[in-house]
Amino acid sequence: MLSPDMDIRIDLNSDTFIPADKDELAEQLSTETDLRIESDVAAYAGVEGGPLPPDVALYILHSLFPIADVYANVLASVIADKVKSAFGRQGKIGTQATFSVMKLDDEGRILREVRGETDDPEIIKDLIQQANKEDQA
Repeated sequence: MLSPDMDIRIDLNSDTFIPADKDELAEQLSTETDLRIESDVAAYAGVEGGPLPPDVALYILHSLFPIADVYANVLASVIADKVKSAFGRQGKIGTQATFSVMKLDDEGRILREVRGETDDPEIIKDLIQQANKEDQA
């Protein structure tokens, strides 16, 4: 899921994105942050009765927080721009993307997952920050 030498992995759904998108996304984020970014374009299969597969799946190692919060604006802005570009190619202007943001433990297990549908960078940023919140009992 997340390579040991990476900080963040971003999977892009092949229904929305093309392979060049992952390279551009990883390069731009690596240039604008100190984070080690891994990105891939993958085909997601939906499960009948389950939630729709996300357009963007963002995996963040738990030890990266609160650093991830520092970069949340940059992550959200770059991802939102890439989503708008991908939808624009497809003629889907104004379409909202489905996001899944996951906080992972050291073994790659999901500690918390937050999902949302948006095209707004502020909401993407909020999803990243929500992934770090501890569950309330």
